[in-house]
Parts: sequence; C-alpha cells; structure tokens
Amino acid sequence: MPDDEKKKLCEVALTGTTVEQTKRLFVANCKPLSGQLSFRIINSQLKDTKGQVDQAEIIHKLKFLQAEDLFQSEGMYKLGPYEEKFNLQSNAIAWGLEEVSDYLLSIGIGYAGNSDNLINSNIQGRNPSISLVKKLMQAGIHPNAKTYTLIEERNFASKHPELYQFLQEKKQN
Repeated sequence: MPDDEKKKLCEVALTGTTVEQTKRLFVANCKPLSGQLSFRIINSQLKDTKGQVDQAEIIHKLKFLQAEDLFQSEGMYKLGPYEEKFNLQSNAIAWGLEEVSDYLLSIGIGYAGNSDNLINSNIQGRNPSISLVKKLMQAGIHPNAKTYTLIEERNFASKHPELYQFLQEKKQN
C-alpha cells in the first residue's frame, strides 16, 4: 500500500480511538496529517459500557491533544464563494454532547465564531437537546426563522415534543 494511503488510513483510525489507543498509534508513527483531528474526534464512535457516546473519553482525548500540541479549536470550510467558520462548540452542540460543550466552555472555547446559528446546529444534529438550547439562549443566541422551519420539517412536534413546545413558547414571546 502506498505511504500516502497508509497515512490517510491512520488519520481515519485516530478519530475513533481512545487516548490509550491513540498513544500506541503515535508511538507507531501514526499521526494526523492535518490539524483537523480535534474536530473529527467529536463524534459517536467512542461508546461507554451502556452504548452511549462516551463524553468523558472525548474530553480526555481533547486534553491529550492539547498536551501533544495537536489541539485546534477553530476552523473554516470554503467551497467556491461559500465560506463557513466554526469552532469545536459547533461540533459538540450538533452531536448534542452537553458535557463536551461544558468542558469546551471551561477552557475558553465559547459559542462565538460560528457562521451558523448554534440552535440550528443542535436541531439539525444527531441528538437535539432542550438543555443545550436553553444554555444557548441564556448566552444570547436565539431561534430564528430557520429554526422554526427546521422543527416543522423535521416533525419535532412528535419526535421531540418538549423541545418543540419550548421553542413555540419562545416564538410567541
């Protein structure tokens, strides 16, 4: 297998490894090709014993990446004239990972610096969370017209009735 393919496979493998597994891969010279690893590890690959996303392990891995000087908190996606800025909060919120989001806040990675409304990121994400939406609103981020379009399109009235009702109440205020 060509060396560049091995490096790409290595980087893919690093997204779903625990800290201990990552350390072993680093010793074997399996390191990230780009500074984007911080963004890729906030996903659903790491599970705890109950089958839930292991937020503690994700936080542990973020701390490890900081110690290894491989931590990146902000990024930008550009395709032609389209440009989107984001930070790790957008990933944590889109995945509905409240503990990870709280950790990021504790190390100074706030809600600013994202092109998209973070409430919409959560609603479009894997695990919409009323508690995250409430935190975002307390921080001054509010639902917009797109928010209400999304909750109707995604049938939140039946799939996430508590969040749907909460947002409907905010719409009327």
